[in-house]
Amino acid sequence: MLEALLLLCHNSRSDVFVGEIAEVANAIFEGRGDNIKLSARAGGDILREQFGLVGRRRTYGFQLALDLETQRHVHRLGIAYHVLEPVDECQHCRAAQTDG
Repeated sequence: MLEALLLLCHNSRSDVFVGEIAEVANAIFEGRGDNIKLSARAGGDILREQFGLVGRRRTYGFQLALDLETQRHVHRLGIAYHVLEPVDECQHCRAAQTDG
């Protein structure tokens, strides 16, 4: 989930639905040959319980704002979990590497 969220941050998204994050995570798992399929609900549980991220309830699911604070937090988590592949143009990647 964290790798998927980092990828979405790097795609200049301002917000994302938890189901979208789960779909990207599932594509990453599939690309690795892992037999894991996360539902949006399971993904939301991971985001909340492991990473302290909570989306807002919308008509079509939970939506997570990718504001500056959230992106900084996600990048710090990426460093802590050793999954951040820095993007040169990303100010949050540079800051996380300096802070980390």
